[in-house]
Amino acid sequence: MSFFGLHIATSGLFVAQRALQVISHNISNENTPGYSRQRLDMKQTMPLELPGVKGTLGTGVEAEAVIQIREMFYDLKIREETSYQGHWDFLNEGLSNIESILNEPSESGIKTVVNEFFAALDVLSGNAENLTTRALVRQKAIAFTESVKTMYKKMNELQEQVNFQIKSDVEMINSYAIQIRDLNKSIYETEIGAGKANDLRDQRNLLVDKLSKYVKVQTYEDYHGEFTVAIHGKPLVSHLKADKILLTKRDEVLNYDDVPGMYELSWQSGSKFKTTAGELRALLDFRDNISGDTKGLPYYKDRLNLYVDRVASELNRIHTQGYDLDKNKGVMFFTKKNMSSRKYDKFLLEQGLDGGKPIDVTEEVLKDIDIEATDFKNSKVIANNIKNILMNNPDYGHKSIKLLSDGKYYIVDRVTAGEITLSDDLEKDLNKFAAAANIQGLPKQGDNILKMVNLTNNEQLFAWGSAEGFINSLVANLGVDKGETERMSKNEKSMVVEIENKRQSIMGVSLDEEATMMIKFQHSYNANARMLTTMDELLDRVINRLGRVGL
Repeated sequence: MSFFGLHIATSGLFVAQRALQVISHNISNENTPGYSRQRLDMKQTMPLELPGVKGTLGTGVEAEAVIQIREMFYDLKIREETSYQGHWDFLNEGLSNIESILNEPSESGIKTVVNEFFAALDVLSGNAENLTTRALVRQKAIAFTESVKTMYKKMNELQEQVNFQIKSDVEMINSYAIQIRDLNKSIYETEIGAGKANDLRDQRNLLVDKLSKYVKVQTYEDYHGEFTVAIHGKPLVSHLKADKILLTKRDEVLNYDDVPGMYELSWQSGSKFKTTAGELRALLDFRDNISGDTKGLPYYKDRLNLYVDRVASELNRIHTQGYDLDKNKGVMFFTKKNMSSRKYDKFLLEQGLDGGKPIDVTEEVLKDIDIEATDFKNSKVIANNIKNILMNNPDYGHKSIKLLSDGKYYIVDRVTAGEITLSDDLEKDLNKFAAAANIQGLPKQGDNILKMVNLTNNEQLFAWGSAEGFINSLVANLGVDKGETERMSKNEKSMVVEIENKRQSIMGVSLDEEATMMIKFQHSYNANARMLTTMDELLDRVINRLGRVGL
């Protein structure tokens, strides 16, 4: 008889005890975010060869390692889809904000304000000498300018808010990078002479999961255990080194009407920052894109500016050709920043194009004009020529063509929705409204105002048709874009939930399963303890009682 049996039973006792400790750890972390359940890997110890006997004698069991139950495929998928979800979630939110700003359809939206303005003009065309009617037109014109200025201001505020959110996201990404780097160090040091640092790895994986909301990430670990997190192929964390995304304010605006001071992103190591998906990509697209498949805030602000400028320019062109109650030629109907017509005209002639003199395009604008045709027909020809000149020359993409006091048409800067005002002349003197097309029609004729009213039916004014058609198309396009982002957001959310459920079915802690395993190893522990007792009794008999007969 030997002590060998005690050794075998003791090994089983210790392994069962360690397995119960692992199960207890799982149960206590059931609700811990990012935790993946663990299992004790065990194997039989090296058997002994028995001389003169076929086969070997087992020597017990030993714990080999505590392993994570985790599937890398689902980690990669959840991170990829989380990036897309973050991307579409913000685009959907951003377009919702633009819908709220345009406020269409509603009783206070831009369509209602414009319709009320043209309705007041229509009334004036039939009652040209009535000062009350003229005051109503002035009131509705001011309401139009104030409405578009409010929309413009809110769009600028939204762009600043998005810029601040970009700053917050970048700071969060940099923070995650430092935490992942520190965990890399702890994991590497822990695993040099031991097994896997499972709990530290869970913490690192959770950080990578959170990071994937902001940017699309790629991760890999080499055979040395060195872990890398990359964004668009550029390492954010490379084992024990962490790069940093820098924020620098732009010296010049990216788009002609951007709010100054927007952040540009770059790597601390020197290269330009790029990412293809995630909330940060959506923020950058929404803040900066004036064209392309993903239409951003600058696109809708540009559409608003285009609408305001073209309508104002055409109304000015018509109004300056009429006569007011004092038998003077009409002044500009709309100017910018409360300028008088004379001051605005002088400003445009001297510094109307990028701070310099404007470009004369009178010949191109008046091409195909028929002096025998009606004013309405010629207005359509002029509007079509202006539209084509601006559309076909890339340098004039965000410019305007205006008729000035010398009777010529010039390429000038647009008046933005944030600058437009009723001219100071009309705001101060109701007699300045040029209702009549000629002096003979004064004071009762409103035929010049009627030309302004007919502007709503000029299909050549915009590539999208008339003034009313332009607003309808803008709102419709916004609705389509919003519907697409909402659909994609819902799809990605469903996909993330589905993949996460599959991942949790593998790595998540099931109390029922842990309870079953607990009972299993409890019985194993009890059985090994009983075996120790049995072996102890056998040894006691051999040591204390054997050979004591007759004593």
